[in-house]
Amino acid sequence: MLERTSQCIEPASQLFLRTVDPPIRSSRPLGQAFWRNRGNDLVGSAWWPLYLRDLRSRYQQKDQAPHRLAQRPGKPSSLNSRPTKHNAFPVRSVAAANLNRGYTNNAQPAPSMHGFVHGEVRPEDSILYLTDRSSRKPHIPFNKTDTEVEEELGRLLAGKPILDQALQEFSSGDIVFALFQRLSHPGAYASAVFHFLAQTLPLRDPEPRLIKGVHEAFNSIPLSERTARDYTTAVKVSLKVDDFRLVQRINAEATSRDLNHECSPFLLLHFVTNMLWRNAVEIWTTSYITRRHDHHMDSLVSQASDYRDLPDAINKLASSILERSPVLMRFSGKLRSIARKLLHVLLRNGRLMSLITPSGLLGTLNNYHLLGQLHPRMHLEILNTLLKYSKRPNKSGLGTLVYRNLRLNFPDYKPPPSAYGALLSMHADDASSLREYEYCLREFTHVHGAADKKSYQKVLTALARQGDVVGVQTIFGQLCQAHSRPKEIEFYTPLIYVYARLGDVEKAEREFERLKLWGIEPNTYCWNMILYSHIRSRHPKTAFDRFGDMQAQGVCPDKYTFGTLMSTVSRSGDTEQVLSMIERVQQLDPRGNYEMMSALIHSYCLNNQADTAERLAEATSKAGYMGNPVKMWNYILRHYAFRRDSTACLRVQHRMQALGIKPDDMTYAALMTALVALGKTKDAAQILRRLNLSQALTANPFHYSIILHGFALEGNRDMATIVYQEMLQRFPNLGGSPHLAMLHLESRRSPEAKQSPQLSVDFLAEILETITTADRASKLPQPGLRRRRAVDALPSIYFEHLVGILLAKGRVEQADKLLRRFESLAGLSFLDVDVNFLDSKELLVSRLRVAAQGYDWEGVEKIWVKLLQGAIQAASERKASKAQQPSVGVEFLKSEPGSEFSSMIPDFASRTTSDDESKILLSSLSSNILPAQRFILKDAINIYLGALDFQHRHNHAVVIVELLQKAGFSLSNSNWNAYIQTLTRSRDWRHWVEAFRIFEEKMYTSAPAWRLLVRGKALIPNDSELQAGAKKLVRRKDAEKVNMDLPMPTYLTAVCLATVLKKSGVRTRLGDDALMLELSTAAPETYRYIRRIPRLKDKFQGTLLRDFKIAGDIPKRPRNSAPPDRAGVLGSFSPLDHVPVGELGNLDEIINGQRYDRDDDVPQAERIEGQVDRSPQFIDREDRHENDLEYQERIYQHEARLLDTMDVIRRDASRLRTVSDSWFGQPDTTSTTELKEPRHTDLPPGALLNPFYASLERRVERERKLREELDRSLQDAGEKPRRATRARNTQVLPQEPKRHGRLQAFVPGSTSPSTPTRLRKNHRLLERLPRVAKLPPWDRRVKAAWHGRPKRKWRKDEAVEADKTEKDTAG
Repeated sequence: MLERTSQCIEPASQLFLRTVDPPIRSSRPLGQAFWRNRGNDLVGSAWWPLYLRDLRSRYQQKDQAPHRLAQRPGKPSSLNSRPTKHNAFPVRSVAAANLNRGYTNNAQPAPSMHGFVHGEVRPEDSILYLTDRSSRKPHIPFNKTDTEVEEELGRLLAGKPILDQALQEFSSGDIVFALFQRLSHPGAYASAVFHFLAQTLPLRDPEPRLIKGVHEAFNSIPLSERTARDYTTAVKVSLKVDDFRLVQRINAEATSRDLNHECSPFLLLHFVTNMLWRNAVEIWTTSYITRRHDHHMDSLVSQASDYRDLPDAINKLASSILERSPVLMRFSGKLRSIARKLLHVLLRNGRLMSLITPSGLLGTLNNYHLLGQLHPRMHLEILNTLLKYSKRPNKSGLGTLVYRNLRLNFPDYKPPPSAYGALLSMHADDASSLREYEYCLREFTHVHGAADKKSYQKVLTALARQGDVVGVQTIFGQLCQAHSRPKEIEFYTPLIYVYARLGDVEKAEREFERLKLWGIEPNTYCWNMILYSHIRSRHPKTAFDRFGDMQAQGVCPDKYTFGTLMSTVSRSGDTEQVLSMIERVQQLDPRGNYEMMSALIHSYCLNNQADTAERLAEATSKAGYMGNPVKMWNYILRHYAFRRDSTACLRVQHRMQALGIKPDDMTYAALMTALVALGKTKDAAQILRRLNLSQALTANPFHYSIILHGFALEGNRDMATIVYQEMLQRFPNLGGSPHLAMLHLESRRSPEAKQSPQLSVDFLAEILETITTADRASKLPQPGLRRRRAVDALPSIYFEHLVGILLAKGRVEQADKLLRRFESLAGLSFLDVDVNFLDSKELLVSRLRVAAQGYDWEGVEKIWVKLLQGAIQAASERKASKAQQPSVGVEFLKSEPGSEFSSMIPDFASRTTSDDESKILLSSLSSNILPAQRFILKDAINIYLGALDFQHRHNHAVVIVELLQKAGFSLSNSNWNAYIQTLTRSRDWRHWVEAFRIFEEKMYTSAPAWRLLVRGKALIPNDSELQAGAKKLVRRKDAEKVNMDLPMPTYLTAVCLATVLKKSGVRTRLGDDALMLELSTAAPETYRYIRRIPRLKDKFQGTLLRDFKIAGDIPKRPRNSAPPDRAGVLGSFSPLDHVPVGELGNLDEIINGQRYDRDDDVPQAERIEGQVDRSPQFIDREDRHENDLEYQERIYQHEARLLDTMDVIRRDASRLRTVSDSWFGQPDTTSTTELKEPRHTDLPPGALLNPFYASLERRVERERKLREELDRSLQDAGEKPRRATRARNTQVLPQEPKRHGRLQAFVPGSTSPSTPTRLRKNHRLLERLPRVAKLPPWDRRVKAAWHGRPKRKWRKDEAVEADKTEKDTAG
């Protein structure tokens, strides 16, 4: 009996205390420990049972505060910041709380609050009336009239400065309050003064006189004139002083007047977020309990964006109700209603749904499902919010998780078609794979019998945009099976568009002609896609011929037709052609279009006329054209970003803000590109992280590629690997740039490593196994592709880069094999690569480099001729159909009187053509080269000059350079340096004089002092107007990327010129000083400059001037690199999320509460973070080893950081992760299908160079057969249309095509008659394997021996082997 009595004592006491409305007071004053523990800031009263629990939670929150690990051990963190109850209006500090101890026997009783609300102005009754007699007040002279006082008050309220010098020492709030008190009739200014003083209140510890001013201003507002904004401001001011009773009274008055649509939602969100449940219940009872369920819903949703902790509070509220917390049981019914209301608010708010984590969302839904308050409509609200208002990466994955939670909790509920439409739209935005689309369509069919035609059309368009030919044909076949063959043309356009995105003109034309066979008349939209296929092909100018056919057939073009054609001429920099097309568009639609003007601005930027582009963009932005003007400014920002002009980028950004142009994702991408170009990639990554968490943009693969490309340029392999792995986890399709950046890092390994090129070749094989046609079909700009489109660069750019690496290491044969492998893949249409792809300029340059280093001079000449033909065709100016003056801009700027558009257009009339008859192609094919394309041959010129130099054909080199300039091409800075070096190695002394003359004419003004030239510096003109004519010192490699027209000498060029002086000195000693006189006469300044060359011990002077054989420079000692930031871009900073896999089993022991020993923490932390280097280290700058004191200090600091790491792990383990933040980052959402990662298939070393490696060929063959099968099914569907004969609400599952059945593996050599010839090169390898030396090369044991796998059964009967071989072949 006594045991039962003891168990009932505590619940009885709790019930008694809960029935007491006011807190129990004590006549004993509270000590300092109460205030030091912040007892006045607790949720409930000090004597409630929740007191100890809340007090402990305060300390836990204090201990769980995230901090950086790099903090110096032993140094205490700042104590100035303390947790607040609201982000904008924090509670008072302890010092302020001591001023108002109204419930101690030593303090004065608190006055009444009645007057503040009901207008009875009695300062002695207000708690806000706190006298401060020691503070000085501004003195307003009594001789000022009311008019003067009102004028001065109006000036201050308008934000103008204070004119009276005597009042300069006072704040604006004090002066406004003093002037307000002087007014005879303050009612007219009461509201304005009230809001002004409320804004001037500080966030912490407001002064009593300012509170008094706010009090008097609010009471001066007549009750009938108080607005909803006045009540909202009043409750915010009351929250600053923690007067909750006053808050409740103000809200009650606003509710009685039906003006609480702002203050009541604010208070409800504030109290719930800070878990002040009793105050929240009072607000709910006063303002919401008798209202409709959707009362103030819009205001709640809009204001909820300011409360990042609202999802966490809602989740904790549901957990507390489920746990039947004794404190909340009294209000459990009303708290359930509040929780249900705010759950709807959470699910409808786009910002909170963008920040909530997948685990936090699922945990919240499960808790409310246990409460019985979860409804299927809430899942539909989530899908709608994610689609329309959310900004987060891979939101389709979160949408799929929500849908699966819906099907799990409510299996009998049938989601409406709009739910599947939202899922498909999110997958389309994220460019998901075919499997995820098929999953949604299967679920749609399972619930509703068949997916509607609109869903099929949406999937077809999304897959066509991704370049998935198999996916488009598969889904179209399922559409015909479910709804019979459609008659609307919008269902057939994806069949054309998917080939247009890949630049496959032949197949796009085939689908275009098939429309007529199916009885569907092509419209203008179909013709536009045919033109687009030509634009995306290797020969974009053929689109103009097809445009002529379009007009001949009577099809009327629209503005999108001209926009498609304009894209190709703007990319080539043909400004006149762009203006001609704008004029034709104006005849169709007199209204202006920002898309057309963007093409014109792009053309100006390519011609280095950014100032003209800026003036044109500003004029058109004010004209009010159709569309969004941000694309024009993005082109200008990208232009300055590539030129590394940060000042111009900031100027353009400020100009956009002044014009009211909102930035988009591409705007921020241009600014990050500028930071990457300046070598500040980490700053760009931090900006991307903040912008994504603040919902300013949604991080996509393009933004990640910029960061990854920056780390690759800096050589930061660790950070690049972290970002690359994060991209693999977050995005299904990476694009071509991330793989290229990692290939660059893989090939930059130490030159002494013999396996470095081999590892790069193996990594390229993994890339080729991973990439798909979606990477080629991307329209986003790709960093590292050198302004090439993805459809033009992939996958050849990987081979081009690797060929350059192999040639740099002298492996010409391997480079040739690699190029032949790509030619073989292109012949098989790997990734829908056209055969014309082999004639691309970049691939021909690689082939030219291989031929030159292989001493194939005949091949060099043939490839050079092909390069010239392609360059002349691509860079020549296309004649406009109407020869008119470019005056179209005058009509376009009608809304801007006084603007002269013709002054913004440069004059390109002066062109130089070749009239000289010659036997070389350049002279026979005279053409006008576009200024933007004049450097199109810069890479090929250096290689060809080197080949001519090796053949001692220096006279031919001189003729080639002269004819190139006459044809309109220009030589870049590297070309001029290579040309001068070539002339110095000639046997003709006249070429030596020509080299000195060219240096004098073009490079002498940019030549710095010798000590700077050795370091790679150069002098260029200063662009600043304040220092006109002056020179500035820059890094030559950076300057030549910005301005290729400016020749700057290299140190090697100067040394080569010094060799000429050495030869002339030898002749002079022999008595022939004619050469010395000729050099000093033709180039006197250069002659004196070269004679002052210092004697340096480097490889250039040692080899060229002193005939030494130097292997290379002395390798430098590697620097200690900084530890990588494992958080990446959007990852977690917490070390808990980066625990090695091997230590996950011991994680429970590490975070097991307080039961841990600090002596064991260091070994545990070393297993997580790495071991401490306990050996004495060498100090390079002092050339000595560290002493004992320095050694102990270093070990102590390292161990202190490890202990700090263990503390952070334990703190983070107890923290909830409901919402993404800056510490834990934004976790990725795992999709329904497997993540796209490189398939590590245990490829043999050098697989691309191995003739037995045929995985890529088999992949192409399988896809080809599958396409043929799907194409035949489409043809049958077109000839024999069938109707769907299904019952209503029956399940119809789409039949998936058998992709891998009946497809014979394609093995090169088994069917090709040329296989033995190709295998002869590997005969030496077979000789090294005695067991398989006598076997045929296509035997499976030869392939197994190549892979190096252990063989158990080598000696078998020949008949059994033959039988198995026949079975394998039949299979």
